[in-house]
Amino acid sequence: MMMFAKGKAHQLSDNLNTRELDCNCDNTHCKRTLVSVPLVERFEELRLILGDKPLIITSGFRCSQHNYQEGGKDLSRHTSGMAIDIVCPSGVKFEVFNKACMAVFPFVLGYKRLNFCHCDVDKR
Repeated sequence: MMMFAKGKAHQLSDNLNTRELDCNCDNTHCKRTLVSVPLVERFEELRLILGDKPLIITSGFRCSQHNYQEGGKDLSRHTSGMAIDIVCPSGVKFEVFNKACMAVFPFVLGYKRLNFCHCDVDKR
């Protein structure tokens, strides 16, 4: 597990930096971002499978207060830097995107109606 100061851009890989994974809250106590190494590795693998298309992250790390406000589960992997929500890239059918996510991440929840997948590096 890696820990970074929230709001500081640290390049984690060719296509991912910590600001993309920062908690989206404005809580004054939220000052750090947790990131697991496997999450970064699998993110890059997913990009390659999808033809190196840019991926938009809607939620990475969440502080516990923000996770609660979002309706997240108490033991959400977002709070430990082990989960990421990714929008289906433009020009890719959702079914193809969901299948690619499932090929890379051990646990995936596909939300076709909302056009994103919750991807988790830890099996449930």
